[in-house]
Amino acid sequence: MVRTDTKVIRWQAGAFRVWTFPGTGTFLGAGGQLFSQLKNQALCRWDGTESRELSRDPLVAGPSVMRLYPAEAGTLLGMNSAGGFFRLRDTQVEPVAPAFKATLGSARLICALPRPRGGWYAGTDRAGVLVTDADG
Repeated sequence: MVRTDTKVIRWQAGAFRVWTFPGTGTFLGAGGQLFSQLKNQALCRWDGTESRELSRDPLVAGPSVMRLYPAEAGTLLGMNSAGGFFRLRDTQVEPVAPAFKATLGSARLICALPRPRGGWYAGTDRAGVLVTDADG
């Protein structure tokens, strides 16, 4: 399977199959699954034949979703470009570490990695690496 900013291309049964998305977005892999965020619309999950909408929650449909990580009991943890962290449980989006965004201030979030016992290691453009607890 190959992806571009608007298409997924798959070689199957001796031929290429192409799926085109309605706009540009971000493709993310986590927990053996493929997700796409349609910019300012929705977070979707690829089910092997098509992309199905999971949520239009502002945490996953607004700012760019930058990373998704497998977490406990089949959930996923994620972060967006505005400094929002979330947990995705099936189609439900729950905010995680809500105090972090205030701590971030005017710094821009570049990357983040969940800590083994909760919280995040978060890399920023101005504040260096911030280490949070589960609440942010």
